[in-house]
Amino acid sequence: MSANMVDPEHINVLIWAGLPRVGEYTMRFGRENINGTFEQFELREGIETTAGQLLVDANAESVDTLHGDESDARYIYEYTRPIDRLWSPMELLSALNGFEYQACEAESWQHSAARQLCHDLRRRFEDRLPGARTSAWSIRPGDRSAATIAGHRSQPVLRPLN
Repeated sequence: MSANMVDPEHINVLIWAGLPRVGEYTMRFGRENINGTFEQFELREGIETTAGQLLVDANAESVDTLHGDESDARYIYEYTRPIDRLWSPMELLSALNGFEYQACEAESWQHSAARQLCHDLRRRFEDRLPGARTSAWSIRPGDRSAATIAGHRSQPVLRPLN
């Protein structure tokens, strides 16, 4: 395994894309402070730098785990609006996968506020995929896929099993 620090622009995009849009819920995440108290945040305008620093710290801890504390991976993060703001939900999911791969090496990752935030970001990005809000939540024997209804029987969405 390897771990590298993602670029601040990567963090900018994840945080910006996670901000609630009209009709979306506000995500909540938290962390334990040095004094043992729990601090809860909402991902909203005005808290972007705090949320981004949480992700940077998790990424740095992962790098430190693999490369030693001398890796000098940590930096002070300051949120800025992303240069490009036309990312698709699929591109955002891929960027999130890339971040999680770089941040998952520390033992603390599994129960961290950064992982919780990533989980919530994933749900938000999945909810923005085309058809996510209109697709069936349950499937019964008489139900049919959108592809079947549209008559695309010759081109399956998933490849056949071996």
